[in-house]
Amino acid sequence: MKFCAPYILLLGCLAATSALATQPLQIYAPEAAPYQYEMAGEVHGTTVEALRCALNETSWRPEVHIVPQRRGIHSLRTGVIDGYMAITPSDDIDQFATLSAPLALEKWYLYSREPVSLSKARLGAIAGSNESIWLHKKGLTPRMQVSSLGQLVALIERDRIDAMVVDQRVMERYLKDARDNRSAPRVQLQRQFIRFAPLGLYVGKNFLAAHPRFLARFNDNLDDCVSSGFQLEDSERQLIQRQSTTLLDQAISELAIQDTLSNPPPPSTLADILMIDALWQASTADAPSEEAQHILERPLSKALRQWQEQQHGRVTETMVMDAQGSLVASSQMTSDYWQGDEDKFRMVAADPGDGFYIGPVRYDASAQHFQVIASRALHDPRSGELIGAVALGIDIEKALSGQVLADVTSP
Repeated sequence: MKFCAPYILLLGCLAATSALATQPLQIYAPEAAPYQYEMAGEVHGTTVEALRCALNETSWRPEVHIVPQRRGIHSLRTGVIDGYMAITPSDDIDQFATLSAPLALEKWYLYSREPVSLSKARLGAIAGSNESIWLHKKGLTPRMQVSSLGQLVALIERDRIDAMVVDQRVMERYLKDARDNRSAPRVQLQRQFIRFAPLGLYVGKNFLAAHPRFLARFNDNLDDCVSSGFQLEDSERQLIQRQSTTLLDQAISELAIQDTLSNPPPPSTLADILMIDALWQASTADAPSEEAQHILERPLSKALRQWQEQQHGRVTETMVMDAQGSLVASSQMTSDYWQGDEDKFRMVAADPGDGFYIGPVRYDASAQHFQVIASRALHDPRSGELIGAVALGIDIEKALSGQVLADVTSP
């Protein structure tokens, strides 16, 4: 019996250690299939999968519950829960919580019978939804607010409203369920792109004060969990490619970029390039390295900035690279000097023609916009040798804005 007490003590220590190994994270979310929805007592959806993925290698285990948005925000404000998802940026919530990197990317469209202006249409919205909050913020108060998407569609059918702002995937899910139930809308609806909306996790500031490293690690892990949801549709990619091709042609022609690349300085060794790159990455826009300052002050860089300003926000950055992938000119400070290992250079440099590349959708949290990188290789017209590449950052919201797409419903 003399060994019993130490044995019990050991079991107690192991139990305490096990309890500390996992920690519950109380999360509320609104019903919005396919992002988050309840089925058979469990909460599923793409945002829930991204949340669990980002927390998989941590001690935190999320407990997600579906509640109305207003209740969720109130619970977060009063500290009843640790976090609330999936929601778009809100100035009001910023006062008592901090938003994570995006868990998902919504694409909002204006759905209507005929093409209408967002600012002039009689709008409907789901009360308390992300779309409703955004419309109020824009000064576009919805004429009618209801509790479900089905009610909004019925209001359009009865000509009580002209249009509604709804996420594309939410609409597709509604239409599928409606057709399965033989209750599809009796009107044809067209969709007009409005904006991209990042859905993040708002984490309470009291929680972050107790766990200051939580959000940084969570955001880092999200990079590998949500990339598949940030892809362009074929129709969107074709539109971006047409606009990017026109912009690249214009920049190359007007700024004589091909002439600049046709007379390069002697090539550098890879070791020299990597040394410059290391110094470059250690510098900042406020304190650029000597090489960065030299490149940013080049006549071509100044011309790129001036040209970019004339594009009314469609172009977010412009850069020119030589045949080795080193930066020759840029409209602004970049994170790297050597672009040779990045897809925007690597993918086009491998193409024997004037290769064209469009990258994935990326969210710039500081500027709060979504962009894609479009690039093209340039070759010497006589020898056919690669002489460099040009890359543009394209604001995809501005590029897609106002585009009216095909009917999405059938009577």
